Amino acid sequence: MIFQKSFKIISNNKITDNCYRLEIFSPEIAKTAEPGQFVHIRIEDTYRLFLRRPFAVCRLKNEEVFEILYKVRGLGTRILSSKKRGDRLDIIGPLGKGFEIRDIDKEALVVAGGIGIAPLFFLINRLKEQNRKITTFIGASCKGNLLLYEDIKRLNIKSIIATEDGSLGRKARVTEVLTEFLEGIGSNSDYEVFASGPKEMLKVIAKSCQRLDIPAQLSLDEIIACGVGVCLGCSVKTKQGYKLVCKDGPVFRADDLLWD
Repeated sequence: MIFQKSFKIISNNKITDNCYRLEIFSPEIAKTAEPGQFVHIRIEDTYRLFLRRPFAVCRLKNEEVFEILYKVRGLGTRILSSKKRGDRLDIIGPLGKGFEIRDIDKEALVVAGGIGIAPLFFLINRLKEQNRKITTFIGASCKGNLLLYEDIKRLNIKSIIATEDGSLGRKARVTEVLTEFLEGIGSNSDYEVFASGPKEMLKVIAKSCQRLDIPAQLSLDEIIACGVGVCLGCSVKTKQGYKLVCKDGPVFRADDLLWD
């Protein structure tokens, strides 16, 4: 079920130079959201910010409160970062198709690049509830940009870190570290990849997984306008023709996508 309502902000805390964690009181969304789904937020009721902004559901704090993680990128998110406890936001959600969690006997390889950790943190918590074996691969430009790293450490799961400047973990791109791991295990039916991050990162992961016949689900980060499949602005190429990120995704199977 999809809800549209004015919901109250519980907290809006800065966690890095340009990233924030926003907690929202919404029993409706907190009780129904699934990993990989998103909400569509009206930042303010003005023509300059006419379109809503999409944000992945990052965590369910309890049955009444959910959390999003966002990076200040432009006017909309800059205004959102100024919102205070008690302010209200017009939100539609939960929206989209999330991750399919079926093969609970497979080890989950969860790969995050930068802000791509947002939908994956929800997924990691759900997988942990199922007692599924998990290895996370977390990448960022530097240690200071490793989002939710301490939160993931507290979950006591195996984590492999890659930073481009070498300030923490391997000095490498997270795709390089993952590719080495996948080549080490070869074609193996005991693993499944879940990934979210920049388009080029996902493209590399998709090709590696297809070459080694390892199933993968990718959460795409595209510009979403209407959020409900009407405007057709977020279409992507698949083997079945064009599909919409907001309605058919944002999560797609890697072997279904066609890359330019």
